[in-house]
Amino acid sequence: LTAEKTRLSEELKQALEHTIELKEQVDAALGADQMVSVLTQKNLELEEAVEKLTEERNDLESLCEMNDELLEGERERQLELAEQVDLARGQMRELVRQLEASRETVADYEQTISKFREVVTQLQTQNTQLGQALADARRSASSASLAAMAADQSATAAEASALMLGNPAGKQMEAQTVAKVMPPFSRLN
Repeated sequence: LTAEKTRLSEELKQALEHTIELKEQVDAALGADQMVSVLTQKNLELEEAVEKLTEERNDLESLCEMNDELLEGERERQLELAEQVDLARGQMRELVRQLEASRETVADYEQTISKFREVVTQLQTQNTQLGQALADARRSASSASLAAMAADQSATAAEASALMLGNPAGKQMEAQTVAKVMPPFSRLN
């Protein structure tokens, strides 16, 4: 009986140790289960974070592409505007050149008009003087002709009236008188 008791005690002791080991294994298994559960949860959270980061990265790449396109468009627009500015400057230089040429032309025209006015004024003065000289010459020629006719007695009354009315013979005398009067006025030019 004692041997039996010792054997049973030994078996009980082994069974208790085995139970403790099993409990430790169960505890370890439960801890592992909890760890697996926690790690699974963390893994899911990390996967969600990775998905969000992937979406954000894709959004940022899209924004970057749009930004590059906008920058390229802006560069092209700047080049176009620079070309337009150069063209406008060229047109402005051409217009300034035309304006200067027009001003020179206007100055030439004004000078020509001024000279023409001077010449017209001189010619009008000459014309007035010649008209007065011609009238004086006619009066003197007429008086001289009448005096010559009266003195000569050979001239008839018809010749005298023809001279007064301006027939060809009278005009010839008038032209000779004007030619005598003209030289002093030709110096006015």
